[in-house]
Amino acid sequence: MNRRIATVTIAAAAVFVLLSSITGCAKDTGQPSSAATQPSAPLQGEKFENANFSIMIPTGWRKVEDRRTIQIIDDEVALDSIAVVVDDPGQTPYKPDWAKKRMDDSVKAYGASTPEEVSAFGKTWWKTTYTFAGTYTTLYSRVTADGFLIEVSLSGNNHEKNQKLKAVENTLVFKR
Repeated sequence: MNRRIATVTIAAAAVFVLLSSITGCAKDTGQPSSAATQPSAPLQGEKFENANFSIMIPTGWRKVEDRRTIQIIDDEVALDSIAVVVDDPGQTPYKPDWAKKRMDDSVKAYGASTPEEVSAFGKTWWKTTYTFAGTYTTLYSRVTADGFLIEVSLSGNNHEKNQKLKAVENTLVFKR
């Protein structure tokens, strides 16, 4: 269990470091661009797909990925991004209550909102919101029937109003 806690903590830290490193690439004015608040046209770009999920990456957005994480960043709206983390548990599947425990840890560590169970992306998730390193984040977490931990992080001070990001969210399809 300590190995699992360390693995998940390292994965979460990697996402936070990745988000923090991006802050030097774009200036966040705190205001959405006019393009972000306008209804978006059909997405054009490339479809990313693996054994766990698929998602559309719009033309002009950056994709950063490693073995467990993919992050898609809208450089037009500084720092708005979506990250998907799929943690393969190996021989010891995550227990069903692990996602809720992760949310409770976020409350303690970041002063996150009280976790709530919600329906999103066609599945049931635990959801919380918090601000980390000056960036507002909505985090969804769940454990699949086969014991994988899946998290979706929507980040950026304008992410809730970014219509392009909402369109990308709507293309996210989970296979687990």
